[in-house]
Amino acid sequence: MAKNKYPIGYKFNNLTILEFLGTIGNDNHCFYKCRCQCGKIIKIRSQQINIQKSCGCIKTKTNPHKYLIKHKYPIGLKFNKLTIIEYCGNLDKKHHHSFYKCRCECGKIITIRTQQINVQKSCGCMPKQKKR
Repeated sequence: MAKNKYPIGYKFNNLTILEFLGTIGNDNHCFYKCRCQCGKIIKIRSQQINIQKSCGCIKTKTNPHKYLIKHKYPIGLKFNKLTIIEYCGNLDKKHHHSFYKCRCECGKIITIRTQQINVQKSCGCMPKQKKR
Protein backbone atom coordinates (compact mmCIF):
# COMPACT_ATOMS: atom_id res chain seq x y z
CA MET A 1 0.00 0.00 0.00
CA ALA A 2 1.36 3.41 -0.99
CA LYS A 3 2.06 5.86 1.80
CA ASN A 4 1.04 9.52 1.69
CA LYS A 5 3.99 11.56 3.03
CA TYR A 6 2.75 15.08 2.32
CA PRO A 7 -0.51 16.70 3.55
CA ILE A 8 -3.15 18.16 1.24
CA GLY A 9 -2.47 21.89 0.90
CA TYR A 10 1.31 21.46 1.29
CA LYS A 11 3.04 24.14 -0.81
CA PHE A 12 6.40 23.67 -2.49
CA ASN A 13 7.89 26.15 -4.93
CA ASN A 14 4.91 27.24 -7.13
CA LEU A 15 2.87 24.05 -6.59
CA THR A 16 0.21 23.10 -4.01
CA ILE A 17 -0.83 19.48 -3.33
CA LEU A 18 -4.53 18.88 -4.02
CA GLU A 19 -4.76 15.10 -3.72
CA PHE A 20 -2.70 11.97 -3.09
CA LEU A 21 -3.17 9.62 -6.07
CA GLY A 22 -1.13 6.65 -4.83
CA THR A 23 0.68 4.44 -7.33
CA ILE A 24 -0.28 4.70 -10.99
CA GLY A 25 0.45 1.92 -13.44
CA ASN A 26 2.93 -0.89 -12.86
CA ASP A 27 5.76 1.12 -11.30
CA ASN A 28 6.05 1.65 -7.56
CA HIS A 29 6.12 5.46 -7.66
CA CYS A 30 3.52 7.49 -5.77
CA PHE A 31 1.88 10.46 -7.47
CA TYR A 32 0.20 13.65 -6.29
CA LYS A 33 -2.26 15.94 -8.06
CA CYS A 34 -1.01 19.53 -7.71
CA ARG A 35 -2.10 23.02 -8.75
CA CYS A 36 0.49 25.44 -10.07
CA GLN A 37 0.27 29.14 -9.19
CA CYS A 38 -0.74 29.74 -12.82
CA GLY A 39 -3.83 27.54 -12.27
CA LYS A 40 -2.81 24.45 -14.23
CA ILE A 41 -3.39 21.04 -12.59
CA ILE A 42 -0.61 18.44 -12.97
CA LYS A 43 0.40 15.01 -11.63
CA ILE A 44 3.91 14.67 -10.23
CA ARG A 45 5.90 11.84 -8.66
CA SER A 46 6.50 12.09 -4.92
CA GLN A 47 10.26 12.11 -5.60
CA GLN A 48 9.84 15.40 -7.49
CA ILE A 49 8.22 17.26 -4.58
CA ASN A 50 10.55 20.03 -3.38
CA ILE A 51 12.50 19.71 -6.65
CA GLN A 52 9.99 20.60 -9.37
CA LYS A 53 9.46 24.37 -9.57
CA SER A 54 6.17 24.59 -11.50
CA CYS A 55 3.98 22.94 -14.13
CA GLY A 56 6.38 24.25 -16.74
CA CYS A 57 5.05 27.82 -16.85
CA ILE A 58 8.37 29.15 -15.61
CA LYS A 59 11.71 28.54 -17.18
CA THR A 60 15.11 29.03 -15.66
CA LYS A 61 17.72 31.34 -17.04
CA THR A 62 21.44 30.87 -16.40
CA ASN A 63 20.91 31.56 -12.70
CA PRO A 64 18.60 28.82 -11.35
CA HIS A 65 17.33 31.18 -8.63
CA LYS A 66 15.77 33.60 -11.11
CA TYR A 67 12.64 32.64 -13.00
CA LEU A 68 10.78 34.16 -15.89
CA ILE A 69 7.02 33.62 -15.98
CA LYS A 70 5.84 33.20 -19.57
CA HIS A 71 2.44 34.78 -18.98
CA LYS A 72 1.44 37.87 -17.11
CA TYR A 73 -2.23 37.62 -16.16
CA PRO A 74 -3.32 35.68 -13.05
CA ILE A 75 -6.11 33.11 -13.00
CA GLY A 76 -9.29 34.77 -11.72
CA LEU A 77 -8.53 38.19 -13.25
CA LYS A 78 -11.78 39.78 -14.43
CA PHE A 79 -11.88 42.18 -17.33
CA ASN A 80 -15.12 43.49 -18.77
CA LYS A 81 -17.49 40.44 -18.73
CA LEU A 82 -14.70 37.84 -18.97
CA THR A 83 -12.79 36.02 -16.18
CA ILE A 84 -9.53 34.17 -16.85
CA ILE A 85 -9.83 30.50 -15.88
CA GLU A 86 -6.73 28.96 -17.49
CA TYR A 87 -3.50 29.83 -19.29
CA CYS A 88 -3.39 27.76 -22.49
CA GLY A 89 0.12 28.61 -23.61
CA ASN A 90 1.35 29.08 -27.15
CA LEU A 91 -1.37 27.50 -29.31
CA ASP A 92 -0.36 29.38 -32.47
CA LYS A 93 3.16 28.11 -33.21
CA LYS A 94 3.37 29.99 -36.50
CA HIS A 95 2.78 33.46 -35.04
CA HIS A 96 3.88 32.71 -31.44
CA HIS A 97 0.65 33.94 -29.85
CA SER A 98 -0.28 32.78 -26.37
CA PHE A 99 -3.90 32.25 -25.29
CA TYR A 100 -6.11 32.28 -22.21
CA LYS A 101 -9.33 30.37 -21.58
CA CYS A 102 -11.99 32.72 -20.18
CA ARG A 103 -15.53 32.38 -18.83
CA CYS A 104 -18.06 35.02 -19.81
CA GLU A 105 -20.74 36.20 -17.36
CA CYS A 106 -23.30 34.42 -19.57
CA GLY A 107 -21.50 31.10 -18.83
CA LYS A 108 -19.85 30.52 -22.20
CA ILE A 109 -16.14 29.59 -22.21
CA ILE A 110 -13.93 31.05 -24.92
CA THR A 111 -10.23 31.10 -25.76
CA ILE A 112 -8.69 34.47 -26.59
CA ARG A 113 -5.25 35.76 -27.49
CA THR A 114 -3.27 37.49 -24.75
CA GLN A 115 -3.30 40.69 -26.81
CA GLN A 116 -7.13 40.76 -26.64
CA ILE A 117 -7.26 40.90 -22.82
CA ASN A 118 -8.62 44.30 -21.76
CA VAL A 119 -9.87 44.81 -25.34
CA GLN A 120 -12.50 42.10 -25.79
CA LYS A 121 -15.69 42.91 -23.86
CA SER A 122 -17.44 39.51 -23.83
CA CYS A 123 -17.83 36.22 -25.67
CA GLY A 124 -20.07 37.99 -28.16
CA CYS A 125 -23.21 37.86 -26.06
CA MET A 126 -23.36 41.64 -25.61
CA PRO A 127 -25.66 43.35 -28.10
CA LYS A 128 -23.80 45.34 -30.72
CA GLN A 129 -23.84 49.09 -30.17
CA LYS A 130 -25.31 50.98 -33.12
CA LYS A 131 -23.06 53.63 -34.59
CA ARG A 132 -24.59 57.08 -34.78
